[in-house]
Amino acid sequence: MLAAAAAIRSSDIIFRLGGDEFVCLFNGVNENSAKLCAEKVLNAVAALKFTVKDTQLALTVSIGLSRFLESDSGYIDALKRADEAMYASKEKGGNTLTVG
Repeated sequence: MLAAAAAIRSSDIIFRLGGDEFVCLFNGVNENSAKLCAEKVLNAVAALKFTVKDTQLALTVSIGLSRFLESDSGYIDALKRADEAMYASKEKGGNTLTVG
């Protein structure tokens, strides 16, 4: 989480949703800028390497990206699209970004 937090702007917000799922809110950006922010998070986490009992371990991130639409009845709509996109990233093998 610290690597992800270090990769985002101070105006952005990251928090744990539950389990191993986190939400990052990118304020005042278009979709392309949000993708760049999310890719920074992905790369920051992927750069982390751990060695446990002579075995090198790496972390992966499955990112689902969504934006709040005027047609959304509330934030849950955008969160649901992001969640579905995140599972699509997992199905692709992880360590990737999917826009929902």
